Amino acid sequence: MMNVLIVDDSRVCRRMYAKELSKAGYGTFEAHDGLAALRLVKEEQIDLVVLDVEMPNMNGYETCEHLRSEEFTAHFGKADKNREVLPVVFVTSNQSLEGRVKSFNKGATDFIIKGFKPGTLAETINRILRPVSPLHGLTALVADDSKFIRNMLASSLKEEGLKVLEAGDGNTAFDILCDSHETIDMVITDLEMPGMNGDILCRKIRRELGMRGIPVIILTARDEQKGLLALFQAGATDYLIKPFARDELVARLKVSVEVKREARREVDRDEDLESSARQKLAEAHAKAADQAEVATAILHNVANVLNSVSVSCNQVRSQINDSRIKQLLLANRLIEENLSDLPRYLADDPRGRMLPDYLLQLGLKIESERIAVAQEVEAIAEKIEIMKSAVISQQSYAKGKEPLESFSLADLADEVLAIQKSLIENAAVVVGKEYSYREPVFLPKSKVTHILINLVKNAVEAMADCEPRLLTVQLFRVDDQVKLAITDSGVGISPQQQAKLFSHGFTTKKDGHGFGLAYCKRAMDEMGGALTANSEGHGLGTTFTMVFPRGGPRA
Repeated sequence: MMNVLIVDDSRVCRRMYAKELSKAGYGTFEAHDGLAALRLVKEEQIDLVVLDVEMPNMNGYETCEHLRSEEFTAHFGKADKNREVLPVVFVTSNQSLEGRVKSFNKGATDFIIKGFKPGTLAETINRILRPVSPLHGLTALVADDSKFIRNMLASSLKEEGLKVLEAGDGNTAFDILCDSHETIDMVITDLEMPGMNGDILCRKIRRELGMRGIPVIILTARDEQKGLLALFQAGATDYLIKPFARDELVARLKVSVEVKREARREVDRDEDLESSARQKLAEAHAKAADQAEVATAILHNVANVLNSVSVSCNQVRSQINDSRIKQLLLANRLIEENLSDLPRYLADDPRGRMLPDYLLQLGLKIESERIAVAQEVEAIAEKIEIMKSAVISQQSYAKGKEPLESFSLADLADEVLAIQKSLIENAAVVVGKEYSYREPVFLPKSKVTHILINLVKNAVEAMADCEPRLLTVQLFRVDDQVKLAITDSGVGISPQQQAKLFSHGFTTKKDGHGFGLAYCKRAMDEMGGALTANSEGHGLGTTFTMVFPRGGPRA
């Protein structure tokens, strides 16, 4: 049993450390300061010292300096031929880098900060006193026609924790590799064997089995340079010239295994880097596709508004072309022609007598035209603002931020109905409104606007071939949730269609592209809300409901 000396002025710490190390299979000695520790090192068989830094009489740094002195080094070297110095593990509450550097400068083997988790001390000491061989747990295939050599090799390898398979010739070894190559970690083969020599076995391992990374150690009595070079040409990882020492064999195997593991780690690092690069590229593609999808949906909404703007522009153009301004100019020309004798013209000429009443009536009509044009221009300005907000919304989405605004959902619903006024009137749709909730909400207004534009347009189009055509907009609050429902009396939606309704690219329209509703659903999800669709079936209309969660809209 190996013994650990615990040096600490705290009896509680000594008892705690001793308990943990006893469970780990170590014998323990205790000392309350450095002087007592030095005395015990001389008197007892000590394999490692656990050393506190802050102690009375002699602190940990001073104690370690004494343990590293020539006197103690010579004493320990006689007691333990496998180690030159006594391992020292500092245990301290000093977490500074300076304290760590000073500890190692004084000769510390390792360093632990007090307050460590149970088991940490035992793990640290095991790593020093009971290092696990890099060969432990591996499987080696030993091929040699000498049973004595096989037994000697198997015994040495088993001491290192390896599992050993044996073969008396090259053919048997190759058969074992064919059957169990996935479980074999290394091959140790004699060069000269009946049936198949070791160098041929090595070539077959590399070429036929494709085991290019497995260490293959060839044992040979030849020591000429040309023959040894041929072994490497055959694919050998290393060679040993008979007779060889056990330690030399183990050392060669450890190096070969470590080289293989480092190569594997290098490959893993490259794969991790490649995987990370692929992941970043995939994320970039996903983000680009994500932004493209949102941009497409917003452009779809902009196109809807542009159609409305186009209708308004046509109405303004028609009003200008049919304007009474031409008649006013004609009246002005008559006045201009008779300006020199205007009183007589207005009093005696039949056309002149009609002119004042004509101008009065014309003024009223022109004023009516002006109001209508002004209203259309105002509507166009509002629609342009909506398109402008769509562009800003897309820019904000690309940056990951969207502005929140305080507004009334009722007012916004009215604005959207006004934007879609031409579409609604041309389709002979009757609109009904039921608003029981008018408090302001705090949401991305542009996003909510475009959802409503989509839903209203879809509702109107769904009633194209139906009678009657009734569009109902309801706004109400239920259980602290604000709901805005748009109901049409249109063709309805089948259960199969409802399941796919919000999927990107799905559409029931001949000329549709399936972007609108997918965007609406996504936008509501991003606001923490929900968008649902309900239809009783074909010909029974559809209700789309925007649900804002509790705490989402706030007054």
